[in-house]
Amino acid sequence: VAVLEGQFNWGDRPKTCYLEKWMLRGDGSWRMDWSRPLPGYLGFARVDGELIVLQLGPEDAYIALVDPETGRESARISDTPHLQWLPVLALSPDRRLLAFFSQEKRSDRDVELHVWDLVTQRRVAHLQPRLSLGWGLAFSPDGRSLVATYENTVVVYDTTQFSTSLVQGGSFESTTGTAIGGTAGLLAIPSTQELAVRLVHVQSGSEVAYLKLPGSPTVCTFSPD
Repeated sequence: VAVLEGQFNWGDRPKTCYLEKWMLRGDGSWRMDWSRPLPGYLGFARVDGELIVLQLGPEDAYIALVDPETGRESARISDTPHLQWLPVLALSPDRRLLAFFSQEKRSDRDVELHVWDLVTQRRVAHLQPRLSLGWGLAFSPDGRSLVATYENTVVVYDTTQFSTSLVQGGSFESTTGTAIGGTAGLLAIPSTQELAVRLVHVQSGSEVAYLKLPGSPTVCTFSPD
């Protein structure tokens, strides 16, 4: 669990977070195993069932991959631009590529997309789509596609040339973005205005299911199978 230090204020990113591990006891109660402070903002990624902490350092000085048990860094990039207030990051399944949005200097509403190779320590993509705020990023299970969710547009990029392979429109504000997965290669696109989730085939762009919901969807994910 990542716990903010002090009171949460909209628009103010915390300077320190506490990383805590909680264990479920046999009687159904919970016990905190340990707690340690880490400077900056903390996010999480799960690769092959293993949890990885994505640490955004103070003043956006760096992004580091941290083992939550040992606190050791496995990778770090330091040449990071100013990220949007609520950071959006994604790690590829092979832990090689790190994608994130930064705030465009010329606009308060537009973001730029960056993709870094953590092995070579080089930026392999820098895209300026001018599609307003960024809400979500996700790599496909095979790592060949990256889906970016903007305010009114979902874009699927291939991870070889980072060219656009699919574009979908809608309203995605206040969601965590589109999920990509499934054995057939599907997008789970949350639509806040339609109160529904659309399942779209990545290769063909055809809609295979329309899931009507009683409320507005915010988070979508696929099971491992």
